[in-house]
Amino acid sequence: MSNIGKKLKTVLEGYAKFLRDRDLAPPKHQPHLVRWVREFLLFAEKYGSYTFEQTLDLFLAAVGERVGIQPWQVQQAADAVRIYRYQYRVPARMGNQGQSLVVRPWKMMRVYYRVYAK
Repeated sequence: MSNIGKKLKTVLEGYAKFLRDRDLAPPKHQPHLVRWVREFLLFAEKYGSYTFEQTLDLFLAAVGERVGIQPWQVQQAADAVRIYRYQYRVPARMGNQGQSLVVRPWKMMRVYYRVYAK
């Protein structure tokens, strides 16, 4: 397993535990939320120059175009990724910032807020 694969697995296991511990979703839905976050992180690796929300919009559009996907599934994907982004924090020890698909969205948001929040 590659280094990125190990980091991704560690982050997704932590996210799954976070969902369980805080009871943020029914147990039968939690694996689906983790799957959506995994898909988003892999998708975000390809679109590193966009902000988090832009990347999320692109991801949700791509999900919505899939055959058989219902609107509630697109909403579930959006909810899963936003819980990951705004409630679950990836510790800095998970990898080198900007070099791992797991950390890159956080770095993008820090840069975005430093530039535009002033």
